[in-house]
Formats: sequence, C-alpha cells, structure tokens
Amino acid sequence: MSYNEKTVRAGLGAVVLTTALFMAACSSDGDDSGSKGAESVGAELTGAPVKVMTMAPQDNPLVVAPGLPAVANAAAAAINANGGINGGKLEVINCNEQATPAGAQACAEQAVNEGVAAVVGSSSVNGQTFYPILEAAGIPVIGLTGPNSTDLTSPMSYPVSSTIVSQMVGAGVVAGQNGCTSLGIVATDIPAAQQAAKLVELGFRSTGQTKVQVTPVQVSATDFAPVVASSTRDSDCLTFVLNTQLTREYLTAFEQANKDQRVLGFGGSLSSANIEATGGADGPAEGGFLVTGGPVDSDPAWDAYRAAIEEYVDNKEELEATGADFAGEAEHTTWVAYQVFADIAKGLPTVDAKSVVAKLNATNDLSVGEMAPVLEWAQPFSNPQMPRLITRDVRFMTVTDGKIVPLDNEWHDVSPALLGQQMPK
Repeated sequence: MSYNEKTVRAGLGAVVLTTALFMAACSSDGDDSGSKGAESVGAELTGAPVKVMTMAPQDNPLVVAPGLPAVANAAAAAINANGGINGGKLEVINCNEQATPAGAQACAEQAVNEGVAAVVGSSSVNGQTFYPILEAAGIPVIGLTGPNSTDLTSPMSYPVSSTIVSQMVGAGVVAGQNGCTSLGIVATDIPAAQQAAKLVELGFRSTGQTKVQVTPVQVSATDFAPVVASSTRDSDCLTFVLNTQLTREYLTAFEQANKDQRVLGFGGSLSSANIEATGGADGPAEGGFLVTGGPVDSDPAWDAYRAAIEEYVDNKEELEATGADFAGEAEHTTWVAYQVFADIAKGLPTVDAKSVVAKLNATNDLSVGEMAPVLEWAQPFSNPQMPRLITRDVRFMTVTDGKIVPLDNEWHDVSPALLGQQMPK
C-alpha cells in the first residue's frame, strides 16, 4: 500500500471523531425549531403533502449546529410560500438525535414509520447506526453534515457540498499553492486528530511540498506557550486540527509570543468569532487562509437564505446564544439540501423515497447557483474508499481587515490530491 493510500484510509477512519472535535460545546433546551411562524406557511396548499425529516442533536453537551431545525423550517416555509412541492405542503419532522447511536436509531425508525421522502439537511456522526435502517427502507439522506465514513460510502448518501475530508486536504493545497514551504500542523493528541492531520499533509504534498511537522496538543492543555514554541520552530505556515476553543487559546498564545507564521483554517476552527476574539485585523489570523464548502456568508448567493432566516426564525438571537451560527456551513448546507430536494421533487407524479432516489441517481447537472458546485450523483467518485464523495470542490478564503473574504471566486477541485496525484500548478 502506498503512502497516499495509507493516508486516505487512516484519515477516513478519523473523520467521525475529528468531526466531534469541531462540535460547539454548548447546550440546548430540547427541540426548539425557532420558526413557529414558519409552520403555518402553506396552509392553503391543496396538493398532496410531502414529509421530510431533519435530524440534529439538541440536548447533548456536544451540540452540532443547534440552528439546523430553525433553518429546516425556514427553508420549508420559503418553499411553501412559493407553491410548495407540486402544489402540496412540504412538512418537516425535526428529530433530536441526541448525538447518540440510540437517538440516531430512534430518528431513523421514525423516518421509516412516518414514510418520509428523504432525510434532508441533517447533522449526525452516528451514520453507522442510522444508515442501515434508512438503506433498508430506501430513504435518501440529502446534505448531511457532521460527516462520517458511512456518509462517504452509503448508496443512500447524497452530499450537496464537499465534506470536511475535502476541506482538510484543501487546507494543505492552499498552503502549498500560496507560498508555504514548511507546514506546521497543530493537532489534538488523540489518534483521530493525528490521523486527520495526515489528510492535510496529503494536500500539502500534492503541491510538491514535503516539509511537514505535527505538534500534538493535550485536550486538557492550559499553557500553550510550549506548543507555540514547538510548532513555530521550523514552519512558515500553520493549520489546526483543534476545536474552536483550543484554536482560540493557541492563537492568543501565538500572538503573545510575537510569532508571524501565516495561519490556515477549516471546519470551523478559524471561525469569525475566533478571528474577532484574537484581535481581528490586528490579530494573528489577518492574511491567513480558510477552506470552506461554499461561498462566504455575505456573498449574494445567500441572499434568499438570509431573507428566509430573518422572516421565519422568530428567536434567532436566542438560538445564537446556544451556539447556532446562521453564517455557518452546517446551516448553509441544510438550506442547500432543501433547495436540492425541492428541485428533485419538482414534477414527480408521486413524491416518495423511491421516486426521489430514482431521480437523484439519474441527475448529473443540478445547479443551485453559486451556493454549491454543479451536483451529480449518477457517477461515483473513482476513489473506492469514498465513492459517495460526489463533489470535491472547495472554496479558498482569506482574512482581510479582520473579515473572511474570498481569496478568489473559483471552485477548487481537490480530487487529484484525494487520488494520490499532484495538483495542477
């Protein structure tokens, strides 16, 4: 087995646990959709109603994007306000999967019992539990975040954006393509994070660069001065396989040590909140790079999304206080997933799981504008370890005046790196 094959396999094995590293450590009081007014939109529609489900953990110490139920309801309301699904109301079942296998199993069983046409825009790291149930019932999963290895292989998985796998690889690519010659990777000292760091290294090596050093960080670390000293000793750029809080603490110590390496982020580690908290335009993130699965939130591509959030989410500030990030990728992906579902369901004589799957499998050119690359599910990815990684296109961002802005307006396909090949110059 080659170095690249080992790297991809090890990295995939780390995806579930690494995703947990980027979860927001916040709490939530149960299943709060945040969109009470949204549920009444479409009451006048007379066509056959269509049910879908959105799964998201709501009352676990590690809550992923607690805004997802609100986004799901707002997206459905916007669709219903424009005629619904073939004249019928789109109904959303928000299921709290509790960030546990048992919770995910219960949600999947409810989806089967309710006869949903799809699970749309959800977040879970419990794919090994819920996918077999949905596969047996033929129910598609459209636009899951909180990716896991099952999401990359299940025939019922229909991604609508690149996953954190592509973003990790992309971090290495953007570093190598923008002048970095010695990359420092600061990663939590657990096997999953150390393995995930290899995906960043894979991207860096695909640009012809070879000099990489990984500095481990204890999960319980409080003194980051030694970590900063070690990681900056022989590097000109740095990236992080850390959660948001540990990244913030590292950057604070980095700034205090007057270091000047360029920093890179992905998966929420180098968030807008972290950039602001560590000095904004005068902080260490200024001039750094980020890799995302879509355009920056201020992009006109998200105009309709932002308008729906303002119109239909009644308690936006309250949800944000519990960790919801309506400018975040999980929320964006849920919105895109609902647009994809509406497009796929349009014109189907009967909208059920079977008909939706058939149309998804025949689709090779679905466009949702600039929110995502052109999507196709008819052709699996040629890497047999991740055949459902349908799109490998990422966006490169930079930090200018303390704000995340596009480095360019292009989609960057990291497929060559994921196949163990060199990226084009």
